[in-house]
Amino acid sequence: MSRGVEKPLVPGPDDWDPTDPKELGDKIKKDTLEAFDRTAETKREAFLAELGESGESRDEGISQAQIEALSEALGIPQEELEKRISTIEVGGKSGEELISEIERAGMKVGDHAKSILKSPEFVPGEKPEQTTLVRLTVADLGFTKGATLKEIYTKAKELGLELCPPDTGPHLRLQTPEQPLERASFVAMNPIADSHGALSLFLVAHGRGARWLSSDWGSPERLCYPEDEFVFAG
Repeated sequence: MSRGVEKPLVPGPDDWDPTDPKELGDKIKKDTLEAFDRTAETKREAFLAELGESGESRDEGISQAQIEALSEALGIPQEELEKRISTIEVGGKSGEELISEIERAGMKVGDHAKSILKSPEFVPGEKPEQTTLVRLTVADLGFTKGATLKEIYTKAKELGLELCPPDTGPHLRLQTPEQPLERASFVAMNPIADSHGALSLFLVAHGRGARWLSSDWGSPERLCYPEDEFVFAG
């Protein structure tokens, strides 16, 4: 009796040939990146759970009483502290729109910053809102020999400061074209994993011949120098 024509095996989307060097390499790369993503997300969730911080402070501002209390707690004259407080408009634009606007303005967006802006973890505000920002160095917070990111965030929370919305960095880049040369400000925010799975923060900087929206390591154990400047939400 004839068996007829057998249908060839059609590989499914997850099938791969372990004897093919290219497929083996692609499989190892895929598995490694997925492992990095899981590790980064676990670390990020643990970090934020410990802080009890949502990072979604929008449109609340900072009162005069808060400024006075912050001035006293930090030992910074009120007049000087007020110079470090500013208000920008945050929200209402997608990651792709922000990349385009920054580049059209003649400024640069780093590759890792682009990957953050394209990440599903990057959720911008639905509409433009005013956000009050406070610029402080690590030394201002009392860490004259440096501190970890976890220590910095914890201290800021004790002082009544909050993490910035995730889209603060690109909007700050757009709205501060006059940023002085060699000035760099880390954005205190919920860290977002970049395309390599590394937890990252936005960095708004002026150097290397351009004004940049860049990114830097945002793991809780990251050590920051006393002179490093952070931008917090008031």
